[in-house]
Amino acid sequence: MAVGILIRFGVVISFLPDTMLGTVGEWLLTALWVIGITNAVNFLDGMDGLAAGSTAINAMFFGLVAWQNSQYDMMCLALPLLGSCLSFLVYNFRPGKRAWIFLGDAGSTFLGF
Repeated sequence: MAVGILIRFGVVISFLPDTMLGTVGEWLLTALWVIGITNAVNFLDGMDGLAAGSTAINAMFFGLVAWQNSQYDMMCLALPLLGSCLSFLVYNFRPGKRAWIFLGDAGSTFLGF
C-alpha cells in the first residue's frame, strides 16, 4: 500500500531512458526497490543497534549531501531521522548488556521506508 501511495504521487525511479515497459516498468522498478530496501533494513534488526546505526549513517550522509547541494527539504527530512536514530541507540546499543528497548518490525520497517 505504501508503494502504491508513492507511485500515485509520482515518486518513481525514472532515471532510465525509455525503459522496455515504459511507465509500468518504472512502477515495477520502484516497487521492487522500496520493498527490497525496507525488507533489508528489517533483516538488519536482528542485532542490537545495527538497523538504527546503519540508518543513522545513511541519514547523516543524505543530510550532508543535501546541504552541499542546497536541497534544504531533503536536509530537513534527513537530520531529524539522524537525531531520532541516535537517540534510540542510547537505549538500544549497550555492548555486553541487554538492550532496554527493541526496535521491532514496525520500527525497522519505518526506518527502511
